Amino acid sequence: MLAEFQAIGMQVADCAAMTTATAELYAALGQAAEVEVETLSHTAQRAELFVTYAGGDCGRVEMRPRADTWIMTENSEEEC
Repeated sequence: MLAEFQAIGMQVADCAAMTTATAELYAALGQAAEVEVETLSHTAQRAELFVTYAGGDCGRVEMRPRADTWIMTENSEEEC
């Protein structure tokens, strides 16, 4: 996903920056821009984040590297 964001000109270098950029896109549509990202774990093979948006949506995001980018996996899930 980082590559896709970068391809459209968004300056994102890691998972947390991508989540923040997503919140900014929500804000552009009139939704709350505030987001809190907590890194639950991070290794070279896997990152697990807990993301909470100001509107109350939250969930766990699992990301894994693929080639030169990171992707969200099917193990990501909304929790609230």
